[in-house]
Amino acid sequence: MGTTTFFYLPSVANDKQNAYTIRLESSLSRSMFEYELPEEKFIANTSYRHFTFHFKPKRKNVEQEFNQGSYLVLPLTLLLIAVGYNYQKIMPFLSQAGSYLQNLGRSQVSDNISNTVGGDADILAEEMATSKKKMKARKIN
Repeated sequence: MGTTTFFYLPSVANDKQNAYTIRLESSLSRSMFEYELPEEKFIANTSYRHFTFHFKPKRKNVEQEFNQGSYLVLPLTLLLIAVGYNYQKIMPFLSQAGSYLQNLGRSQVSDNISNTVGGDADILAEEMATSKKKMKARKIN
């Protein structure tokens, strides 16, 4: 519609019996604006009619609630970008951390075996460290 303040509409039959309704429609979002759509009812009994519509939309105050996830998105995104950009520097550190965790897990397994089995724990721990297959529990006589 723009800034136009005057519209010519097509003619209607001057029949003096039929009631007509003219209304203003808007494409403004009801979630963002508060407004009432004006309308006029009339009977076509004269050759000329003038209508004045007052349309004054008001912007709603939108208060957005932030939850904890909203605050964490930016730092996590920046961290992922930094890791992606510097992956060649970070990969040795990650592989070292992985091997450390793997060795830590193996030492805990060997400690558990020595507590449950007894003297043959070192042999079983070495077999588990070298073997890639899942080992079944064996009874030692």
